[in-house]
Amino acid sequence: MRIYFTIVCCLISSLYCFSQEEDDEIVDSLIDELLLNQNVKFDEYFLSLSNFNLLYTSLNYNSNTYFTGRDIGYNQFNVVPQITYVSSKGIYGGISGTYFSEFYPKWDFTVAFLGYGRTIGENKIVNYTISFSKYFFANNEDDIFGNTIDIGLGLRSKNKKIGTQLIYTYLFGKEQSFQIVSKNFATFKLAEGTNSYLKLRPQINIIYGKQTIEFPSISLINGVRTIVYSKKNVFDFMNTQFKFPLQYSYKNLDLEVGYTINFPNPIGNETNLNSTNFFNITIGYLIAL
Repeated sequence: MRIYFTIVCCLISSLYCFSQEEDDEIVDSLIDELLLNQNVKFDEYFLSLSNFNLLYTSLNYNSNTYFTGRDIGYNQFNVVPQITYVSSKGIYGGISGTYFSEFYPKWDFTVAFLGYGRTIGENKIVNYTISFSKYFFANNEDDIFGNTIDIGLGLRSKNKKIGTQLIYTYLFGKEQSFQIVSKNFATFKLAEGTNSYLKLRPQINIIYGKQTIEFPSISLINGVRTIVYSKKNVFDFMNTQFKFPLQYSYKNLDLEVGYTINFPNPIGNETNLNSTNFFNITIGYLIAL
C-alpha cells in the first residue's frame, strides 16, 4: 500500500505549454498556472509570445497524507520541494522529492521528470502533453513502480476561466499499473492590484485506477476448511476530490493556502470508507534565466 500511495501522492502529470513576455500580468498568469496542484502548468496563452527560459522553485506542505483519498493508518504530514526548468520550445524538466513525517527513512523518494507539451487549434484552447518520470526510492524494496509515463489532453474556454483535463498515467517497473484522472477547474479573480492578485481556483478531480485486490474464499485442504486469498486486478472508480486553493501573487512570488476533501469509493472488499481532508500551504518563486 505504501508503494502505491507514495507514487500517487506526487505523480508529475499533465503539463501545459507557454511562452514569456516582460509584463507583470503575463507573469502573474504564469504563476497562477504553476500553482495548480503544485505541478508545473503551461498556459497556452504564452505560446504566441517571445522565447524564454524559466526556473520555478516551490515548497509545498500538506497537513496529512492519503492514498487516493483513503486513510493509510498514518497520521502524518508531508513536504514536497520542487524545482522546474521550462523552455518556450515546449520542453520542461525538473526534480522533486517528498518528506514524510512518520516514514523511515523520512525522505521517501526523489523523482526526476522530463516532458514536452504544445497547444493546437486556431484559438489555442486545446493542449497536449507527454512526460516521463523516474523515481529513486530510499528503500529499494519500494521500487515496484519506478517509472511513469503521463499523457494529457486539455481543453479550456477562450477566456481561460474554465478548463478540463484528462490524464492517463502508466506506471511500470517490477510491476505495471495505470491511472486515469479527470481534472476540472474554474478561476475567480477576487482582487487585483498593480503587481498582485488574489484568486480562488476550485477544482474537482475524478480518479480511476487499476489495483490488485485480494478476495477471500473457503477451501477444503486435506479435509480442513481453510481461507484462501486470490488476487485479482480491478479497474474501478477510486476517488472524488474537491480542492479549494486560494492563491495570492506579488510579482514573481506566490503563496497558496488550500483545503482538500476526498470522497473515496469502496473497491473490492472495502466498506464504509470515510471522507478525508487536509490543508496545504505552498510558496513559490519564478526566475527568468
